[in-house]
Amino acid sequence: PTVGAGHTFTYFNGGSGIFPVIDVYAFSGADTSSPFDQENGATGSAVTSQQPGSVTPSENDELIVAGIGFGTAAHSALTINSSFTKQFDTPLSGGNNMGGASGYLIQTSAGAVNPTWDWTTANIVAATIATFKSSGAAPPSAGGSNKITRGINSGINQGMNP
Repeated sequence: PTVGAGHTFTYFNGGSGIFPVIDVYAFSGADTSSPFDQENGATGSAVTSQQPGSVTPSENDELIVAGIGFGTAAHSALTINSSFTKQFDTPLSGGNNMGGASGYLIQTSAGAVNPTWDWTTANIVAATIATFKSSGAAPPSAGGSNKITRGINSGINQGMNP
């Protein structure tokens, strides 16, 4: 099958000598002609919580992916609210990769969402969020549902050190 745009979510790049965290998701039932809908992002310094900024999907049954990157210290006890499922969580490894995490939500009724990430050690962070449209057609694995469904979820959840 053809993989459309918006399938890799890179949310923090630490600059020279340290590499970003990359999480990879694959879902069935996405709009194949124009999947991307909304995005937002925000940064914080010496904080223990961060919101990416509000997004309002333009239609029902959209996939919403949120991520956070950590730049100065290892994070612990990381959580995300607003019914998101935290899927990946990578610790910062000095000289190798930034720390980061990501999660997703399949929102059945379109409405504004701005999840909060919380952790225990003050850090410099960047948080992002993006929404992706459903095709409206029933995916084979969904048993008649017209919602985006989680098909394969595999991740490259480590720093990429060439």
